[in-house]
Amino acid sequence: MRRLGWVLALSLLGSCSLTRADREACQSHADCRQAFGFGFACGDAGLCRPVPMHPRCQSTYPADLRAEGFGDAFVVGSIIDSTVDTHIARQNAVRLAFTEVRDLGGLDGREVGLVFCTNAVEPRLDDLTQTEASAAVAAFLEDELGVPVILGPPSSDAARAAYEATDEALLISPSASSSALTALEGDATDEAPGRLWRTVAPDALQARVIADDLDMRGVTSVAVIAQDGAYGTGLADELEAAFGGTVERFTFDSASARNAAATDAGASGAEEVLFFGSQTSDVTAFVLFADSFAGYADKNLFLSDSAANRDFLRDASAASGLFDRIRGTRPAAPEGIVFDAFVSAYAAENMGANAELFSFTAHAYDAAWVALLGATWATLQADGALTPENVARGMRMLSSGPPFDLRSSNYDDIAERFRLGESVDVRGASGDLDYDPTTEETRAPVQVWRIAASGDDIEGVYVVTP
Repeated sequence: MRRLGWVLALSLLGSCSLTRADREACQSHADCRQAFGFGFACGDAGLCRPVPMHPRCQSTYPADLRAEGFGDAFVVGSIIDSTVDTHIARQNAVRLAFTEVRDLGGLDGREVGLVFCTNAVEPRLDDLTQTEASAAVAAFLEDELGVPVILGPPSSDAARAAYEATDEALLISPSASSSALTALEGDATDEAPGRLWRTVAPDALQARVIADDLDMRGVTSVAVIAQDGAYGTGLADELEAAFGGTVERFTFDSASARNAAATDAGASGAEEVLFFGSQTSDVTAFVLFADSFAGYADKNLFLSDSAANRDFLRDASAASGLFDRIRGTRPAAPEGIVFDAFVSAYAAENMGANAELFSFTAHAYDAAWVALLGATWATLQADGALTPENVARGMRMLSSGPPFDLRSSNYDDIAERFRLGESVDVRGASGDLDYDPTTEETRAPVQVWRIAASGDDIEGVYVVTP
Protein backbone atom coordinates (compact mmCIF):
# COMPACT_ATOMS: atom_id res chain seq x y z
CA MET A 1 0.00 0.00 0.00
CA ARG A 2 1.38 3.35 -0.99
CA ARG A 3 2.12 5.87 1.73
CA LEU A 4 0.57 9.32 1.56
CA GLY A 5 2.94 12.23 1.82
CA TRP A 6 0.81 14.70 3.67
CA VAL A 7 3.19 17.49 4.75
CA LEU A 8 1.51 19.38 7.56
CA ALA A 9 2.68 21.02 10.71
CA LEU A 10 -0.03 19.85 13.11
CA SER A 11 -0.36 16.41 14.61
CA LEU A 12 -3.65 14.61 14.19
CA LEU A 13 -5.03 14.76 17.68
CA GLY A 14 -3.28 17.54 19.53
CA SER A 15 0.27 18.33 20.52
CA CYS A 16 2.32 15.84 22.47
CA SER A 17 5.84 15.61 23.85
CA LEU A 18 8.27 13.63 21.70
CA THR A 19 10.74 12.98 24.52
CA ARG A 20 10.75 9.24 23.80
CA ALA A 21 9.49 9.12 20.22
CA ASP A 22 12.91 9.70 18.71
CA ARG A 23 14.33 6.60 20.35
CA GLU A 24 11.38 4.22 20.63
CA ALA A 25 11.85 1.30 18.24
CA CYS A 26 8.75 -0.31 16.77
CA GLN A 27 7.56 -3.03 14.46
CA SER A 28 3.92 -2.02 14.15
CA HIS A 29 1.56 0.89 14.71
CA ALA A 30 0.24 -0.97 17.76
CA ASP A 31 3.68 -0.75 19.41
CA CYS A 32 3.62 3.03 19.14
CA ARG A 33 0.04 3.35 20.31
CA GLN A 34 0.91 1.35 23.41
CA ALA A 35 3.94 3.54 24.05
CA PHE A 36 2.50 6.98 23.30
CA GLY A 37 -1.23 6.64 22.73
CA PHE A 38 -3.44 6.89 19.69
CA GLY A 39 -2.13 9.07 16.85
CA PHE A 40 1.38 7.61 16.77
CA ALA A 41 2.58 5.27 14.04
CA CYS A 42 5.61 3.16 13.26
CA GLY A 43 7.70 5.00 10.68
CA ASP A 44 9.73 3.59 7.82
CA ALA A 45 12.89 3.88 9.95
CA GLY A 46 11.40 1.58 12.59
CA LEU A 47 10.86 4.42 15.07
CA CYS A 48 7.62 5.80 16.46
CA ARG A 49 6.46 9.14 15.07
CA PRO A 50 3.38 11.36 15.49
CA VAL A 51 0.88 11.09 12.66
CA PRO A 52 0.43 14.39 10.78
CA MET A 53 -3.11 15.68 10.49
CA HIS A 54 -4.89 14.92 7.23
CA PRO A 55 -6.76 17.98 5.94
CA ARG A 56 -9.84 15.82 5.34
CA CYS A 57 -9.91 14.32 8.84
CA GLN A 58 -10.44 17.27 11.13
CA SER A 59 -12.36 15.95 14.14
CA THR A 60 -12.59 12.99 16.48
CA TYR A 61 -14.85 11.55 19.13
CA PRO A 62 -14.04 12.02 21.90
CA ALA A 63 -12.18 15.25 21.19
CA ASP A 64 -8.83 14.04 22.56
CA LEU A 65 -7.96 10.49 21.53
CA ARG A 66 -4.52 10.88 23.08
CA ALA A 67 -5.96 11.00 26.56
CA GLU A 68 -4.89 8.33 29.00
CA GLY A 69 -6.59 5.02 28.31
CA PHE A 70 -6.69 5.27 24.52
CA GLY A 71 -3.46 3.41 23.80
CA ASP A 72 -5.39 0.19 23.12
CA ALA A 73 -8.71 1.83 22.24
CA PHE A 74 -10.94 0.53 19.46
CA VAL A 75 -10.82 3.52 17.11
CA VAL A 76 -12.84 3.49 13.90
CA GLY A 77 -12.70 5.78 10.87
CA SER A 78 -15.80 7.39 9.36
CA ILE A 79 -16.11 8.77 5.81
CA ILE A 80 -19.02 10.99 4.73
CA ASP A 81 -19.63 13.99 2.47
CA SER A 82 -19.58 16.73 5.09
CA THR A 83 -21.40 19.18 2.78
CA VAL A 84 -24.58 17.05 2.74
CA ASP A 85 -26.99 17.36 5.67
CA THR A 86 -28.17 13.77 5.23
CA HIS A 87 -24.61 12.48 5.59
CA ILE A 88 -24.04 14.62 8.68
CA ALA A 89 -27.16 13.05 10.20
CA ARG A 90 -25.72 9.59 9.51
CA GLN A 91 -22.48 10.60 11.20
CA ASN A 92 -24.47 11.73 14.22
CA ALA A 93 -26.11 8.28 14.29
CA VAL A 94 -22.67 6.66 14.31
CA ARG A 95 -21.57 8.93 17.15
CA LEU A 96 -24.69 7.96 19.11
CA ALA A 97 -23.78 4.26 19.00
CA PHE A 98 -20.25 4.98 20.21
CA THR A 99 -21.60 7.26 22.95
CA GLU A 100 -23.85 4.46 24.17
CA VAL A 101 -20.94 2.02 24.36
CA ARG A 102 -18.74 4.57 26.15
CA ASP A 103 -21.54 5.11 28.66
CA LEU A 104 -21.46 1.35 29.29
CA GLY A 105 -17.75 1.49 30.09
CA GLY A 106 -16.44 0.55 26.65
CA LEU A 107 -15.68 -2.88 25.23
CA ASP A 108 -15.03 -4.93 28.33
CA GLY A 109 -13.33 -1.85 29.77
CA ARG A 110 -11.57 -0.87 26.54
CA GLU A 111 -12.17 2.67 25.25
CA VAL A 112 -13.74 3.37 21.84
CA GLY A 113 -13.39 6.35 19.53
CA LEU A 114 -13.97 7.77 16.06
CA VAL A 115 -11.99 9.74 13.48
CA PHE A 116 -14.30 11.72 11.19
CA CYS A 117 -13.22 12.30 7.57
CA THR A 118 -14.88 13.86 4.53
CA ASN A 119 -14.86 12.84 0.88
CA ALA A 120 -16.59 16.03 -0.27
CA VAL A 121 -15.41 17.76 -3.42
CA GLU A 122 -13.74 20.69 -1.69
CA PRO A 123 -11.41 22.94 -3.74
CA ARG A 124 -10.19 24.63 -0.55
CA LEU A 125 -8.63 21.32 0.46
CA ASP A 126 -7.48 19.77 -2.82
CA ASP A 127 -8.56 19.00 -6.37
CA LEU A 128 -9.78 15.45 -5.69
CA THR A 129 -13.02 13.97 -6.96
CA GLN A 130 -15.24 12.23 -4.43
CA THR A 131 -13.96 8.78 -5.36
CA GLU A 132 -10.35 9.99 -5.26
CA ALA A 133 -10.94 11.60 -1.87
CA SER A 134 -12.52 8.39 -0.58
CA ALA A 135 -9.47 6.41 -1.64
CA ALA A 136 -7.08 8.96 -0.13
CA VAL A 137 -8.68 9.14 3.31
CA ALA A 138 -9.26 5.37 3.45
CA ALA A 139 -5.57 4.80 2.75
CA PHE A 140 -4.65 7.38 5.39
CA LEU A 141 -6.90 5.76 7.99
CA GLU A 142 -5.39 2.34 7.33
CA ASP A 143 -1.75 3.19 6.62
CA GLU A 144 -1.17 6.06 9.02
CA LEU A 145 -3.65 5.56 11.85
CA GLY A 146 -3.97 1.80 11.61
CA VAL A 147 -7.73 1.76 12.20
CA PRO A 148 -9.17 -1.74 11.72
CA VAL A 149 -12.62 -0.55 10.59
CA ILE A 150 -13.91 2.25 8.35
CA LEU A 151 -17.61 3.17 8.41
CA GLY A 152 -18.65 4.28 4.91
CA PRO A 153 -18.18 5.72 2.42
CA PRO A 154 -21.85 6.34 1.60
CA SER A 155 -21.98 5.78 -2.17
CA SER A 156 -21.17 2.58 -4.05
CA ASP A 157 -18.48 4.12 -6.25
CA ALA A 158 -16.81 5.72 -3.23
CA ALA A 159 -17.03 2.46 -1.29
CA ARG A 160 -15.36 0.58 -4.13
CA ALA A 161 -12.61 3.21 -4.32
CA ALA A 162 -11.99 2.94 -0.57
CA TYR A 163 -11.95 -0.85 -0.75
CA GLU A 164 -9.44 -0.87 -3.60
CA ALA A 165 -7.23 1.70 -1.82
CA THR A 166 -6.86 -0.46 1.31
CA ASP A 167 -5.36 -3.86 1.97
CA GLU A 168 -6.82 -5.08 5.25
CA ALA A 169 -9.22 -2.54 6.77
CA LEU A 170 -12.82 -3.64 7.20
CA LEU A 171 -15.34 -1.37 5.43
CA ILE A 172 -18.98 -1.16 6.54
CA SER A 173 -21.18 1.12 4.42
CA PRO A 174 -24.72 2.01 5.50
CA SER A 175 -25.86 3.00 2.00
CA ALA A 176 -23.63 1.60 -0.78
CA SER A 177 -26.25 -0.64 -2.36
CA SER A 178 -24.82 -1.58 -5.77
CA SER A 179 -24.93 -5.30 -6.53
CA ALA A 180 -21.64 -4.81 -8.39
CA LEU A 181 -19.85 -4.58 -5.03
CA THR A 182 -20.68 -8.23 -4.35
CA ALA A 183 -18.23 -9.32 -7.05
CA LEU A 184 -15.29 -7.56 -5.37
CA GLU A 185 -14.87 -10.48 -2.96
CA GLY A 186 -15.14 -14.23 -3.15
CA ASP A 187 -17.19 -16.46 -0.89
CA ALA A 188 -16.63 -15.73 2.79
CA THR A 189 -15.99 -18.25 5.58
CA ASP A 190 -15.28 -18.07 9.30
CA GLU A 191 -11.62 -18.69 8.55
CA ALA A 192 -11.50 -16.08 5.78
CA PRO A 193 -14.23 -13.48 6.35
CA GLY A 194 -14.76 -10.69 3.86
CA ARG A 195 -13.83 -7.09 4.53
CA LEU A 196 -16.55 -5.24 2.58
CA TRP A 197 -19.81 -5.19 4.52
CA ARG A 198 -23.06 -3.26 4.29
CA THR A 199 -26.11 -2.70 6.46
CA VAL A 200 -28.17 -1.92 3.34
CA ALA A 201 -29.29 -4.72 1.05
CA PRO A 202 -27.93 -4.90 -2.53
CA ASP A 203 -29.95 -3.42 -5.40
CA ALA A 204 -31.13 -6.66 -7.02
CA LEU A 205 -34.58 -6.52 -5.39
CA GLN A 206 -34.85 -2.77 -5.99
CA ALA A 207 -34.39 -3.32 -9.74
CA ARG A 208 -37.08 -6.01 -9.80
CA VAL A 209 -39.46 -3.75 -7.90
CA ILE A 210 -38.86 -0.93 -10.40
CA ALA A 211 -39.50 -3.27 -13.32
CA ASP A 212 -42.69 -4.64 -11.75
CA ASP A 213 -43.93 -1.13 -10.95
CA LEU A 214 -43.42 -0.06 -14.57
CA ASP A 215 -45.25 -3.17 -15.81
CA MET A 216 -48.10 -2.61 -13.34
CA ARG A 217 -48.60 0.92 -14.64
CA GLY A 218 -48.52 -0.21 -18.26
CA VAL A 219 -45.21 1.46 -19.14
CA THR A 220 -43.60 -0.31 -22.11
CA SER A 221 -40.66 1.95 -23.00
CA VAL A 222 -38.23 3.80 -20.77
CA ALA A 223 -35.09 5.87 -21.07
CA VAL A 224 -32.50 5.21 -18.37
CA ILE A 225 -29.94 7.87 -17.47
CA ALA A 226 -27.23 6.00 -15.57
CA GLN A 227 -24.07 7.30 -13.96
CA ASP A 228 -21.00 5.37 -15.06
CA GLY A 229 -19.85 3.33 -12.09
CA ALA A 230 -20.89 0.69 -9.61
CA TYR A 231 -24.25 2.19 -8.63
CA GLY A 232 -25.67 3.63 -11.85
CA THR A 233 -24.37 0.98 -14.23
CA GLY A 234 -25.16 -1.84 -11.82
CA LEU A 235 -28.77 -0.75 -11.24
CA ALA A 236 -29.32 -0.13 -14.97
CA ASP A 237 -27.99 -3.61 -15.77
CA GLU A 238 -30.30 -5.17 -13.18
CA LEU A 239 -33.30 -3.23 -14.53
CA GLU A 240 -32.67 -4.22 -18.14
CA ALA A 241 -32.55 -7.87 -17.08
CA ALA A 242 -35.83 -7.58 -15.13
CA PHE A 243 -37.94 -5.28 -17.35
CA GLY A 244 -39.94 -6.75 -20.21
CA GLY A 245 -40.26 -3.50 -22.16
CA THR A 246 -37.89 -1.39 -24.25
CA VAL A 247 -34.93 0.26 -22.51
CA GLU A 248 -32.76 2.97 -24.06
CA ARG A 249 -29.74 3.81 -21.93
CA PHE A 250 -27.86 7.12 -21.70
CA THR A 251 -24.76 7.36 -19.51
CA PHE A 252 -22.81 10.16 -17.88
CA ASP A 253 -19.59 10.67 -15.96
CA SER A 254 -19.58 14.47 -15.57
CA ALA A 255 -22.01 17.37 -15.22
CA SER A 256 -21.89 18.21 -18.93
CA ALA A 257 -22.36 14.56 -19.89
CA ARG A 258 -25.29 14.37 -17.45
CA ASN A 259 -26.98 17.32 -19.16
CA ALA A 260 -26.34 15.79 -22.58
CA ALA A 261 -27.86 12.50 -21.44
CA ALA A 262 -30.86 14.35 -19.99
CA THR A 263 -31.32 16.14 -23.32
CA ASP A 264 -31.24 12.92 -25.32
CA ALA A 265 -33.53 11.08 -22.91
CA GLY A 266 -36.02 13.94 -22.93
CA ALA A 267 -36.03 14.03 -26.71
CA SER A 268 -36.52 10.27 -26.98
CA GLY A 269 -39.84 8.56 -27.48
CA ALA A 270 -39.69 6.87 -24.08
CA GLU A 271 -42.80 7.08 -21.92
CA GLU A 272 -40.83 7.46 -18.69
CA VAL A 273 -37.30 8.53 -17.78
CA LEU A 274 -35.39 6.79 -14.99
CA PHE A 275 -32.36 8.42 -13.38
CA PHE A 276 -29.79 6.30 -11.54
CA GLY A 277 -27.03 8.34 -9.91
CA SER A 278 -25.33 7.83 -6.57
CA GLN A 279 -25.12 11.52 -5.65
CA THR A 280 -28.12 13.56 -4.52
CA SER A 281 -26.58 16.58 -6.22
CA ASP A 282 -26.74 14.83 -9.62
CA VAL A 283 -30.37 13.80 -9.13
CA THR A 284 -31.23 17.36 -8.12
CA ALA A 285 -29.51 18.82 -11.16
CA PHE A 286 -31.33 16.38 -13.44
CA VAL A 287 -34.76 17.28 -12.06
CA LEU A 288 -34.01 21.00 -12.35
CA PHE A 289 -32.94 20.39 -15.95
CA ALA A 290 -36.08 18.38 -16.74
CA ASP A 291 -38.30 21.10 -15.31
CA SER A 292 -37.04 23.57 -17.91
CA PHE A 293 -36.71 21.22 -20.91
CA ALA A 294 -39.76 20.87 -23.15
CA GLY A 295 -39.09 17.18 -23.81
CA TYR A 296 -40.15 16.32 -20.26
CA ALA A 297 -43.52 18.10 -20.41
CA ASP A 298 -45.42 14.81 -20.71
CA LYS A 299 -42.93 12.37 -19.18
CA ASN A 300 -42.96 10.84 -15.73
CA LEU A 301 -39.70 10.50 -13.82
CA PHE A 302 -38.51 7.56 -11.75
CA LEU A 303 -35.71 8.07 -9.23
CA SER A 304 -34.00 5.83 -6.69
CA ASP A 305 -32.92 6.01 -3.06
CA SER A 306 -30.38 8.80 -3.69
CA ALA A 307 -33.33 11.20 -4.09
CA ALA A 308 -35.34 10.04 -1.09
CA ASN A 309 -34.05 12.64 1.35
CA ARG A 310 -34.55 16.20 2.57
CA ASP A 311 -31.49 17.49 0.71
CA PHE A 312 -33.13 16.63 -2.62
CA LEU A 313 -36.53 18.08 -1.69
CA ARG A 314 -34.93 21.32 -0.56
CA ASP A 315 -32.46 21.76 -3.40
CA ALA A 316 -34.92 20.74 -6.14
CA SER A 317 -37.80 22.85 -4.80
CA ALA A 318 -37.60 25.21 -7.79
CA ALA A 319 -38.84 22.25 -9.87
CA SER A 320 -41.74 21.45 -7.53
CA GLY A 321 -44.09 21.59 -10.51
CA LEU A 322 -42.63 18.22 -11.49
CA PHE A 323 -42.97 16.63 -8.07
CA ASP A 324 -46.36 15.04 -8.73
CA ARG A 325 -44.84 13.17 -11.71
CA ILE A 326 -41.97 11.69 -9.69
CA ARG A 327 -41.87 8.34 -7.96
CA GLY A 328 -39.00 6.15 -6.90
CA THR A 329 -37.72 3.27 -4.80
CA ARG A 330 -35.69 2.97 -1.61
CA PRO A 331 -35.16 0.49 1.21
CA ALA A 332 -38.42 0.39 3.15
CA ALA A 333 -38.62 2.79 6.06
CA PRO A 334 -37.61 1.02 9.29
CA GLU A 335 -40.16 0.43 12.01
CA GLY A 336 -40.50 -1.30 15.37
CA ILE A 337 -39.25 -0.81 18.91
CA VAL A 338 -35.55 -0.81 18.02
CA PHE A 339 -36.07 1.90 15.41
CA ASP A 340 -38.33 3.91 17.71
CA ALA A 341 -35.75 3.72 20.51
CA PHE A 342 -33.04 4.85 18.08
CA VAL A 343 -35.11 7.84 16.88
CA SER A 344 -35.78 8.92 20.47
CA ALA A 345 -32.15 8.52 21.55
CA TYR A 346 -31.02 10.40 18.43
CA ALA A 347 -33.34 13.28 19.29
CA ALA A 348 -32.08 13.36 22.87
CA GLU A 349 -28.45 13.58 21.72
CA ASN A 350 -29.03 16.02 18.84
CA MET A 351 -31.21 18.82 20.24
CA GLY A 352 -34.49 17.23 19.19
CA ALA A 353 -33.49 16.48 15.59
CA ASN A 354 -35.64 13.87 13.82
CA ALA A 355 -33.57 11.04 12.36
CA GLU A 356 -36.56 9.92 10.27
CA LEU A 357 -36.13 12.95 8.02
CA PHE A 358 -32.78 11.70 6.72
CA SER A 359 -32.14 8.53 4.73
CA PHE A 360 -30.07 5.64 6.06
CA THR A 361 -29.58 7.06 9.57
CA ALA A 362 -30.79 3.79 11.09
CA HIS A 363 -28.44 1.88 8.78
CA ALA A 364 -25.54 4.08 9.90
CA TYR A 365 -26.40 3.47 13.56
CA ASP A 366 -26.51 -0.27 12.89
CA ALA A 367 -23.20 -0.15 10.99
CA ALA A 368 -21.54 1.37 14.04
CA TRP A 369 -23.09 -1.19 16.37
CA VAL A 370 -22.14 -4.08 14.06
CA ALA A 371 -18.52 -2.91 14.23
CA LEU A 372 -18.70 -2.49 18.00
CA LEU A 373 -20.19 -5.95 18.53
CA GLY A 374 -17.65 -7.50 16.19
CA ALA A 375 -14.93 -5.86 18.26
CA THR A 376 -16.59 -7.09 21.45
CA TRP A 377 -16.39 -10.66 20.18
CA ALA A 378 -12.73 -10.17 19.23
CA THR A 379 -12.00 -8.74 22.67
CA LEU A 380 -13.49 -11.78 24.37
CA GLN A 381 -12.62 -14.58 21.95
CA ALA A 382 -9.46 -13.48 20.09
CA ASP A 383 -7.29 -12.48 23.04
CA GLY A 384 -8.27 -8.86 22.52
CA ALA A 385 -6.57 -8.63 19.11
CA LEU A 386 -8.77 -6.13 17.28
CA THR A 387 -7.53 -6.91 13.79
CA PRO A 388 -9.90 -6.38 10.85
CA GLU A 389 -10.15 -10.14 10.38
CA ASN A 390 -11.04 -10.78 14.02
CA VAL A 391 -13.66 -8.02 14.04
CA ALA A 392 -15.17 -9.50 10.86
CA ARG A 393 -15.29 -12.93 12.50
CA GLY A 394 -17.22 -11.34 15.34
CA MET A 395 -19.63 -9.72 12.91
CA ARG A 396 -20.40 -13.17 11.53
CA MET A 397 -21.73 -14.07 15.01
CA LEU A 398 -24.74 -11.72 14.78
CA SER A 399 -27.17 -13.65 12.57
CA SER A 400 -28.06 -16.88 14.39
CA GLY A 401 -28.83 -17.85 17.95
CA PRO A 402 -30.94 -16.27 20.69
CA PRO A 403 -32.71 -13.11 19.41
CA PHE A 404 -31.63 -9.73 20.74
CA ASP A 405 -32.80 -6.23 19.89
CA LEU A 406 -29.87 -3.95 19.12
CA ARG A 407 -30.20 -1.72 22.19
CA SER A 408 -27.55 -0.66 24.64
CA SER A 409 -29.54 -2.27 27.46
CA ASN A 410 -28.90 -5.66 25.82
CA TYR A 411 -25.17 -5.17 25.37
CA ASP A 412 -24.06 -6.99 28.52
CA ASP A 413 -26.22 -10.02 27.69
CA ILE A 414 -24.85 -10.16 24.14
CA ALA A 415 -21.30 -9.86 25.45
CA GLU A 416 -21.93 -12.71 27.88
CA ARG A 417 -23.05 -14.92 25.00
CA PHE A 418 -19.84 -14.05 23.18
CA ARG A 419 -17.86 -14.84 26.32
CA LEU A 420 -19.40 -18.30 26.24
CA GLY A 421 -18.48 -18.72 22.58
CA GLU A 422 -22.07 -18.44 21.36
CA SER A 423 -23.59 -16.40 18.54
CA VAL A 424 -26.71 -14.21 18.66
CA ASP A 425 -29.44 -13.11 16.25
CA VAL A 426 -29.57 -9.31 16.24
CA ARG A 427 -32.40 -7.08 15.08
CA GLY A 428 -31.16 -3.56 14.39
CA ALA A 429 -32.79 -0.18 14.00
CA SER A 430 -32.85 -0.72 10.22
CA GLY A 431 -34.33 -4.22 10.52
CA ASP A 432 -33.05 -7.77 10.81
CA LEU A 433 -29.27 -8.06 10.41
CA ASP A 434 -29.38 -11.54 8.93
CA TYR A 435 -26.08 -11.76 7.07
CA ASP A 436 -25.72 -14.56 4.55
CA PRO A 437 -22.66 -16.58 5.65
CA THR A 438 -21.33 -16.78 2.08
CA THR A 439 -21.96 -13.28 0.71
CA GLU A 440 -22.13 -11.47 4.07
CA GLU A 441 -25.06 -9.47 2.71
CA THR A 442 -28.60 -8.92 3.95
CA ARG A 443 -32.05 -8.82 2.37
CA ALA A 444 -34.61 -6.13 3.09
CA PRO A 445 -38.01 -4.85 1.89
CA VAL A 446 -38.13 -2.16 -0.82
CA GLN A 447 -40.57 0.74 -0.79
CA VAL A 448 -42.01 2.53 -3.81
CA TRP A 449 -42.26 6.20 -2.84
CA ARG A 450 -43.61 9.50 -4.08
CA ILE A 451 -43.28 13.10 -2.98
CA ALA A 452 -46.02 14.30 -0.63
CA ALA A 453 -48.42 16.97 -1.87
CA SER A 454 -46.76 19.43 0.49
CA GLY A 455 -43.50 18.97 -1.42
CA ASP A 456 -41.47 18.67 1.77
CA ASP A 457 -41.64 14.96 2.56
CA ILE A 458 -41.30 11.50 1.02
CA GLU A 459 -44.25 9.16 1.49
CA GLY A 460 -44.62 5.47 0.79
CA VAL A 461 -46.88 4.02 -1.90
CA TYR A 462 -46.35 0.32 -1.15
CA VAL A 463 -43.68 -2.08 0.12
CA VAL A 464 -42.34 -5.26 -1.47
CA THR A 465 -40.85 -7.89 0.85
CA PRO A 466 -38.18 -10.30 -0.46
